[in-house]
Amino acid sequence: MFLKTKLIDAGPRIRHGTILNLTSFVFTALLIALSGAAFFLGGCGGTPEPQPVFETIDDGTLFYSRPDEAAGVEPEAGETAEPVPEGESYLINPHDLLDISVLGESDLSLTVRVSERGLISFPLLGEVRAAGYSPLQLERQLEELLGADFLVSPSVNVTVKESGTISVLGQVNKPGAFEIKGRLTVTRAIAQAGGLTSTANPNGTRLIRRYNGREETIPIRLNDILKDGDLAHDLPLRPGDLIVVPESFF
Repeated sequence: MFLKTKLIDAGPRIRHGTILNLTSFVFTALLIALSGAAFFLGGCGGTPEPQPVFETIDDGTLFYSRPDEAAGVEPEAGETAEPVPEGESYLINPHDLLDISVLGESDLSLTVRVSERGLISFPLLGEVRAAGYSPLQLERQLEELLGADFLVSPSVNVTVKESGTISVLGQVNKPGAFEIKGRLTVTRAIAQAGGLTSTANPNGTRLIRRYNGREETIPIRLNDILKDGDLAHDLPLRPGDLIVVPESFF
């Protein structure tokens, strides 16, 4: 009787514990399933953040973010060419003399000088910007413009026959005229002129620039550039520029 009573009393307790354990297990599984569904739906339906893209520049790689709609937008024909890395190619300047030939089109082949405004006059196209482009970039520009309305798959070749010059006078070791090849600044022009003499007055240097019939004198403080690294005053030169380095009286 005692044994039977214990078994009968234990039955409900065992069944009750089993029911509680099963209920806990089902509840936990349901929570896990709901959490996974929420994560999946959130990942599929959310708007992704703009992914970082990169572009290479002269000093390294610049990382930045931009909206997706800005990606893939191509510049329109006639816009300024992308900058050419320094030293990779010559950049055309005002007053340069160019030989331009179009394969199979003798009427479109000519020798033309770049105007002071940086333009050339080209048959069928009128005025086209040339200054600031490398010869290869100008070739692609002319091919695009000719191919848009006049020719089928044109092939253009551009050669710089004469380039513009600048002059360096005064207290330099090798005064004279120098061709502009690529980006030429005041300090680089003085370096080409053999550097300063021992009697030079660096901070008295001046740049004389003639433009549209006017003459402008720009003070150049070479000591600030050479000793302090102040590159803001190391101006890029234009054809016809004259650098004068005076003598020091002290």
